[in-house]
Amino acid sequence: MHLRKGKYEINVLDDGTGLLEIVCHNTRCISDSWREYRMRMEENMQLMFEAQTELRNTERAISYSRECINEKDRSILLNRLSRNYLDYALESIRNGYAQGRSFSFIGGTFLSPVVEGITKCISYGYVPFNEILFVIASCLLFNYDKGDLRKFAEILSCNGIADSVFDRIICRRIPEWTISDCTEFKAIDLWMEKNNTQEYTDLQSSIKLYFFSEVDCKIIFDAIISK
Repeated sequence: MHLRKGKYEINVLDDGTGLLEIVCHNTRCISDSWREYRMRMEENMQLMFEAQTELRNTERAISYSRECINEKDRSILLNRLSRNYLDYALESIRNGYAQGRSFSFIGGTFLSPVVEGITKCISYGYVPFNEILFVIASCLLFNYDKGDLRKFAEILSCNGIADSVFDRIICRRIPEWTISDCTEFKAIDLWMEKNNTQEYTDLQSSIKLYFFSEVDCKIIFDAIISK
């Protein structure tokens, strides 16, 4: 159980002691408590690093003994491990952002794993366009290194993954990047094409057509309106 009063949050600890935890929170989302966001971020962060190690070790083992596993089984295994890695990285970002962690912490801790995870998923399987948009928006919002962002964008391009909304966001950091003429996010693309800096309500409504999570909507909104 938790109660909020302004910037203060009171949680009854579930360890059987009956003790209260009182924190001055700075949560960006109010769907859950600061404590719940913190616990989920820490749990997913640990699982993320474990999944990263498992994936890298498996790739290394397969490269040394390719004859011991057929191509189909290898693809299924690597796709599953990559998917786990990406999911934990995405949840770490979502909960860290919702909890109110600093952008520098989120960027420095989670962006490299989430880009590695999504790149592996693209190599071994399929990634929905809304996840790619979320990752690109996170790269802009949490200040991913410009050179690394260019490498990621080039990987997308080499794999035939193109969308004008992706490109418009990438152009914020890499102005010379070419904007595609196709998109899966027509409402968002129309708002960005108009470069409308006033009607933020329209942008919020457009994002909600494609994303249902409060955290996802906030991250993408903040990235698009960021200077």
